[in-house]
Amino acid sequence: MVGCMNLTEWARAQGVAPRTAYRWFREGTLPVPAERVGPRTILVNIDANTSPSVAGGVGLYARVSSRDQKADLERQTARLSAWGQGRV
Repeated sequence: MVGCMNLTEWARAQGVAPRTAYRWFREGTLPVPAERVGPRTILVNIDANTSPSVAGGVGLYARVSSRDQKADLERQTARLSAWGQGRV
């Protein structure tokens, strides 16, 4: 594989726990091509690292205490979305 990186190094570079990356590899849900090349070595094709889920982004979280505050939740969500779009 050309342009390869160890799975652990790739995971840390993406901000993912190596254990999670290995689980994704086992389950076949790793967002980039990878292959096992030895008993303990998995190489990731970093040239194919174009998936938006791996490229990064912004996570938003809003909550309220009770149902009667739903309007507050919608206002928070709109405000957070505007903030997130300004960061991209």
